[in-house]
Amino acid sequence: MLRFSILILALLLSTSVQGQSALAADQNRQALELGFAYGKIIKHRDYFRPTITRPTVNLEASYNLQTRGEKYWHQLHNYPKFRFKAVVSLFGDREVFGTGIGLLPMLRFERKLAGLQMEFDVGMGIAYVSKVYDDFDNPVNNVISAHINNITQMSCLLSYPLGSRSRVKGGGSFTHFSNGKFRSPNLGINILALNLAYEIELSKKENESKPLQSTLPAYRRWGSRILLGFGIREGEKEGGPRFPLYTISTQLHFQRNLKGRHLLSLDLRHFRDIYHANRQHLAFPDRYFERSVLGLVFIGHEFLMSPFSISLQTGAELISPENRVPSLENRLGKVKIGVHSYPFSRSKNPSGFCLGAHLTAEYAKATFVELNLGWYF
Repeated sequence: MLRFSILILALLLSTSVQGQSALAADQNRQALELGFAYGKIIKHRDYFRPTITRPTVNLEASYNLQTRGEKYWHQLHNYPKFRFKAVVSLFGDREVFGTGIGLLPMLRFERKLAGLQMEFDVGMGIAYVSKVYDDFDNPVNNVISAHINNITQMSCLLSYPLGSRSRVKGGGSFTHFSNGKFRSPNLGINILALNLAYEIELSKKENESKPLQSTLPAYRRWGSRILLGFGIREGEKEGGPRFPLYTISTQLHFQRNLKGRHLLSLDLRHFRDIYHANRQHLAFPDRYFERSVLGLVFIGHEFLMSPFSISLQTGAELISPENRVPSLENRLGKVKIGVHSYPFSRSKNPSGFCLGAHLTAEYAKATFVELNLGWYF
């Protein structure tokens, strides 16, 4: 997941578009897209119990709506598409994993490349998984323990027109199912797949796209933000109690344009489940709190879509308790995918009070979901 996230991040950052007219005029305003993905569940941990013997098939359908420039960020990001997508995952080894059904909103960013069109999709939603861990009926499935889960999907496709109203597409995708460790065990289902899709226009349209205005709004190159986070997760043992966790993030932002900001973030995380485990098992009466705090550093990017934004970050663990010092490999691979809202900011360059949510992971394993409250200075 780390490498895939970095690749997607690099590709998205490379789409530096200040304005355009031809691309929006060529695209469907409303379209239906049907897709098929053929892949495999990735065994991403040594203690991943199920044996993967068969491929996974995703059946996908989406309603695509082309933005035309009603919001300023539509123009800045090259008129992306909103997608409302349904996914049916016929997991390999269905007697263990069952079937997954997901609904998720997505954003599609597009770019021309050598006569073809490249499409980058990212989205997050909710999913139902039919088979979960059970001590008696399904003990081998230490991957998914809750029927209701998060589904996160990223893809990269090449698109070729078949006519004035249809396109055929091919590429690859990454799909992740997880409950964010709200319930254990929760290694998560991760699918790498090859994709084929067909898009057909639903309605004829005129070229209504608005050109980017010549006078750009002002923005500050440097800024900072403080975020407070709160989440809930279950302990390492299934069926155990759930504990809160707390995060404070201090971020430094560098902004080159109105499309987004580069991020440098220092995070401190306090895990109450580790705190209580230490109190029960360690003889350090004055150091329980210290031994339940982790320090991490992240780099990433925040894509501005005022009054909302999406952030992708990757990082490493710097501060570790003496009794839980990880290897270099385990220090790396930290990932955060976030959504932010600036409800009181009407600026094309959002700032001030913000609300947010992050899905955090270690390589391809979700660790928790947190809600955030913060202020951008």
